Amino acid sequence: MKQFELRRVKDLLNIDLANLIIESKKEGFLFLERLINDYKNGTNTFSKPGEFLYGVFNQEG
Repeated sequence: MKQFELRRVKDLLNIDLANLIIESKKEGFLFLERLINDYKNGTNTFSKPGEFLYGVFNQEG
Protein backbone atom coordinates (compact mmCIF):
# COMPACT_ATOMS: atom_id res chain seq x y z
CA MET A 1 0.00 0.00 0.00
CA LYS A 2 1.22 3.51 -0.81
CA GLN A 3 2.25 5.76 2.04
CA PHE A 4 1.05 8.92 0.30
CA GLU A 5 -1.27 9.60 -2.58
CA LEU A 6 -1.68 12.71 -4.72
CA ARG A 7 -5.34 13.45 -5.40
CA ARG A 8 -7.27 16.26 -7.01
CA VAL A 9 -9.35 18.18 -4.46
CA LYS A 10 -12.80 18.96 -5.84
CA ASP A 11 -14.22 20.56 -2.68
CA LEU A 12 -11.72 21.85 -0.16
CA LEU A 13 -14.41 22.27 2.49
CA ASN A 14 -14.98 18.50 2.58
CA ILE A 15 -11.48 17.90 3.94
CA ASP A 16 -10.72 18.18 7.64
CA LEU A 17 -7.65 20.40 7.79
CA ALA A 18 -8.11 21.62 11.39
CA ASN A 19 -5.09 19.80 12.86
CA LEU A 20 -2.90 20.68 9.90
CA ILE A 21 -3.84 24.37 10.21
CA ILE A 22 -3.08 24.35 13.95
CA GLU A 23 0.31 22.76 13.41
CA SER A 24 1.21 25.08 10.54
CA LYS A 25 0.28 28.17 12.58
CA LYS A 26 2.50 26.95 15.43
CA GLU A 27 5.35 26.92 12.92
CA GLY A 28 4.48 30.44 11.73
CA PHE A 29 2.86 29.46 8.44
CA LEU A 30 -0.47 31.11 7.67
CA PHE A 31 -0.98 30.03 4.08
CA LEU A 32 -3.34 27.13 4.89
CA GLU A 33 -5.66 29.38 6.86
CA ARG A 34 -5.57 31.89 4.00
CA LEU A 35 -6.28 29.12 1.48
CA ILE A 36 -9.40 28.07 3.41
CA ASN A 37 -10.60 31.65 3.88
CA ASP A 38 -10.09 32.49 0.19
CA TYR A 39 -11.91 29.31 -0.80
CA LYS A 40 -14.84 30.02 1.54
CA ASN A 41 -15.30 33.62 0.40
CA GLY A 42 -14.90 32.73 -3.28
CA THR A 43 -11.67 34.67 -3.85
CA ASN A 44 -9.96 31.52 -5.09
CA THR A 45 -11.91 28.35 -5.75
CA PHE A 46 -9.61 26.89 -8.41
CA SER A 47 -12.52 26.79 -10.85
CA LYS A 48 -11.11 28.81 -13.75
CA PRO A 49 -9.95 27.01 -16.88
CA GLY A 50 -6.66 25.26 -16.24
CA GLU A 51 -6.78 25.69 -12.45
CA PHE A 52 -6.70 22.66 -10.18
CA LEU A 53 -6.09 22.02 -6.51
CA TYR A 54 -4.24 18.88 -5.46
CA GLY A 55 -3.55 17.44 -2.03
CA VAL A 56 -1.19 14.84 -0.67
CA PHE A 57 -3.05 12.33 1.47
CA ASN A 58 -1.81 9.62 3.82
CA GLN A 59 -3.60 6.37 4.60
CA GLU A 60 -5.87 8.10 7.13
CA GLY A 61 -6.97 10.65 4.55
